[in-house]
Amino acid sequence: MPISNSRGIKLKNAFRNERKNERTSQRLGWQSLYFQPFIAQLLFKLECQQGIFSYSNDKTKALQGRYLYVRTLDGHLLAAKEGEVGHHSYLSNGKKVLSAGHLIFDQGRLCLFSNESGHYTPTREEMASEITFFHHLAQNQDLIYEDHSSYPQTGKVIQYKTQSLIDSGSMIRTSPLAVLSTTLSNFGRSLKSSPAANSKPIEQAPASGSGYLTDESFLPLPRDSHYLDDECLIKEDSYEEPSASLDKTQPANEPRPAYGFFVQIEDRKNKIDCLASPAPDRPK
Repeated sequence: MPISNSRGIKLKNAFRNERKNERTSQRLGWQSLYFQPFIAQLLFKLECQQGIFSYSNDKTKALQGRYLYVRTLDGHLLAAKEGEVGHHSYLSNGKKVLSAGHLIFDQGRLCLFSNESGHYTPTREEMASEITFFHHLAQNQDLIYEDHSSYPQTGKVIQYKTQSLIDSGSMIRTSPLAVLSTTLSNFGRSLKSSPAANSKPIEQAPASGSGYLTDESFLPLPRDSHYLDDECLIKEDSYEEPSASLDKTQPANEPRPAYGFFVQIEDRKNKIDCLASPAPDRPK
């Protein structure tokens, strides 16, 4: 995929504490809602062949429905099914991006993309080159760009055909395909910063119809989800049986693979530090 010359879109100031907390958790080996870049690419990187999008690690499954996406500074397009990952910053590890928003697919074909992101709020100017990028990548003359830039001021979301935007060269000179006045948007919305993974999360109810979910909603996900359960990230064994399978009255589930990238944190209160209090030498 082509790489833009853009300097990138920064995470908005309201979410700097979130990034600081999650980066601290990663550095200390604790659970983090942020994906390390190489894990994000392994699980969420998209490829496109002749206008058909698929995951790089699973080309047999057609993309369908609404996805949250970011495009990284090195040109990688990362996307997760809505509900699998909470916020754009989780995919980007809080780093700068070229664009962020949502994608809508129909059997692998991109039908619509937007700049709806509360964490990055891409402007019209910042999305200008991205509109051209997605238009040529999708190979869809009916591709729709959904602009949320004016939502904080007007409460309206505006849809354009990307072909019309490219032909006119300006969003101001392009007639909208549709103006949505009843659609809710997260654009420009200041959410409370997500707590560090090692602290108790504070529940916050999202706006009605919002694409954002509370952080607690992401953990129990369908088995075919690309998003791993958080407890999997701190297991050292290759496979872990779900806790439900320990109950003999429940049907046993197949073990799912777990990544052992993080060291398990154990309770140190009952653990003896052999280096701090060495045992006396045995008599020879």
